[in-house]
Amino acid sequence: MAEATPQPTYLSQLKKKEIAIISGFCDNELASKLMAMGILPNSRVEVCMASTFKGGCIVKVDNQKIALRSSEAMCILVSK
Repeated sequence: MAEATPQPTYLSQLKKKEIAIISGFCDNELASKLMAMGILPNSRVEVCMASTFKGGCIVKVDNQKIALRSSEAMCILVSK
């Protein structure tokens, strides 16, 4: 049997201390802004702090901590 490829999830779905690989973006306009901040496809991302009630989060991408709005985190696709 063929091995199933992992389904991408959104960065906003990860919990604190979870690590994943950025696989893409949902919004092209937002993607250019995120890439300018150093959030690039195939980069390793770790959630450092996740706010409750759809607040923002702080992530670590390539040893750089970045604060994101929940709307931004919901546009980042990741694979575990």
